[in-house]
Amino acid sequence: MPVPNLRPLGFGEILDGAFSLYRRNLTTFLLTALLPVAALVVGGAIVAVLTGTGSEAAAGIGAFGLAVLLLLSVMVQWGALVHQASQSFIAQPIDIKEAVRTGVRSMFTLLGSAFVTNVGMSFVMIGGFLVMALAGAVVGALAAPALSIVLGAGMIFGFVFVYVGGAAVLAGAGPAVIVEGKGPVEALSRSVELLRGAFWRTVGLVMVTATIVYLPMIAVAFVSGLTEGVSGAEGGAAEAGAGIVILAVAIAAAPFIASVFVLAYYDRRVRTEALDVQLMTESLALAGG
Repeated sequence: MPVPNLRPLGFGEILDGAFSLYRRNLTTFLLTALLPVAALVVGGAIVAVLTGTGSEAAAGIGAFGLAVLLLLSVMVQWGALVHQASQSFIAQPIDIKEAVRTGVRSMFTLLGSAFVTNVGMSFVMIGGFLVMALAGAVVGALAAPALSIVLGAGMIFGFVFVYVGGAAVLAGAGPAVIVEGKGPVEALSRSVELLRGAFWRTVGLVMVTATIVYLPMIAVAFVSGLTEGVSGAEGGAAEAGAGIVILAVAIAAAPFIASVFVLAYYDRRVRTEALDVQLMTESLALAGG
């Protein structure tokens, strides 16, 4: 059994390691990342058939079913990619079928973790909105334009921080589900535990990863809008082409995001739990036995 070369990783090493995992498993990662596209094709065909019946009820049910199918397929994709990235990082063989089976087994748990996180984020945002509304009323009564600008900027920053903070918590929840078999709430608790002392570092990783992923999408959307503006056409080929490119970028980015989160998870376990020493001891014990 190969012994993984685990050690504490720096900020840049996590990103570089994620790219290395991606290059090493390019074909396997991309094939796994295509799961939502397969669901979209199959579900879209079923919706087309139901729409062709002329029944609005059937079309509505089909559209709802397609949305549920896509959501579950994304959860399966995420679980499968986290499994593959984890296996590859700890020097274990990876297999698409096994990864998909793992994703299927964990899809409702992953969905539960995401749901609980989003509910928590919603409560925080509602509380923040109420506080901001009260502060806005006070600022309005004072008729202070400068304070209004500061308040608006603070609101935007607060919403962004809540979303990024939620993503940071979810960053460790996925690996906790796949690697440790935790339940939805347990996985979030485990992620929070691992984040202690590294919250801002993880927030930075999330923001840098999001920048790497979303900049190409923003560029494609900008070029598509510019093309439509020059041609004077509404919608059309440029918009459809942009949608396809954005979908392709999202699919291609999924394995990289999973790899970043997996490496960050193992880094925290090495730093806080001496996982490298633990695995080395177990390997030596097996070799001696």
